[in-house]
Amino acid sequence: MFRGFLFTIFLVVLLAFGIQFGIDYFLMHKYPVHTHGVVLITGTSTGIGYHAVFEVAKLNFTVFATVRTKEDLNSLENEAKARKLEKFVKPVIMDVTKSDEIKEILEQISKFLQDNNNLPLVGIVNNAGISTRYPIEIQPLEAARKVMDVNFFGAVEVTQRFLPLIRKYKGRILFISSMSGIASLPGRGIYSASKRAIEGLVDSLRLEMMPFEVSVTSLLPGYVKSEISQKLPNFQDLKPEEYDLYKTYLESVKKENEKNRQTAPGPEVTSSAIIDALTNPFPRTRYYMGTTGDFPPWLSAFLSKLLPDPLIDYVKQTRYS
Repeated sequence: MFRGFLFTIFLVVLLAFGIQFGIDYFLMHKYPVHTHGVVLITGTSTGIGYHAVFEVAKLNFTVFATVRTKEDLNSLENEAKARKLEKFVKPVIMDVTKSDEIKEILEQISKFLQDNNNLPLVGIVNNAGISTRYPIEIQPLEAARKVMDVNFFGAVEVTQRFLPLIRKYKGRILFISSMSGIASLPGRGIYSASKRAIEGLVDSLRLEMMPFEVSVTSLLPGYVKSEISQKLPNFQDLKPEEYDLYKTYLESVKKENEKNRQTAPGPEVTSSAIIDALTNPFPRTRYYMGTTGDFPPWLSAFLSKLLPDPLIDYVKQTRYS
């Protein structure tokens, strides 16, 4: 009887997924495609952003790649020369939390477009982000505010500043979100909140931009080998009583991180999704990539919407106990 129940649940899930996939397929919106022009990618000093710069540049798009330090700028320039892509890679210093720097790069890109036969601004990729993995009770508020400033408000301001150009050229707007934005885990409340805020922003902005033929896409990596996914907080800085209180969780995070280093794919999966979102006439509203434990990201996302919270909580809790 129990096997029959499980089989029924499986059929229901399969049917629900098939219906959703069919609706998504037949209602996909077509957008203009650019074969040349400029793409702005934020947060490109390492990881996902760094890899995407060169993959997008290979398609003969001019990539303005933002970093925060002179050292990172030199690193990008040297790598571009080594790959013979210096013509297409334009590293610039821009902190997404500093309005004056965003404005300066907007002016620089606007001038570049005009000086090069009115090249179109093909897209902006809001990738800059930071993470934190402290339980809420012991999460420093200053660090929490920094996460929201970079991950959410930074992306909002960059988008606002560049929207007139994107709208003019019917370009694309991409947000590097996270599976944490739809499936929160213990210790990632602040990071998840910043990415869930991005998901809400994407849903609203996508509707606002449809009349202007501007595609808005969210890309939700699970575990992908990158700087942000490999960093762990210095748990040794915690007070002994704080560490003891959340010892089970903190130690499970260390084990999980080590496992993901061995099994997670590299940033090529995110670059592939970024390119598709920039060039496909029928871009998806959301892309899933990487790994999420025992399930592929797309299935984890689907099940998180379909299954009741108590069941989802039970499954998650078993991973950290």
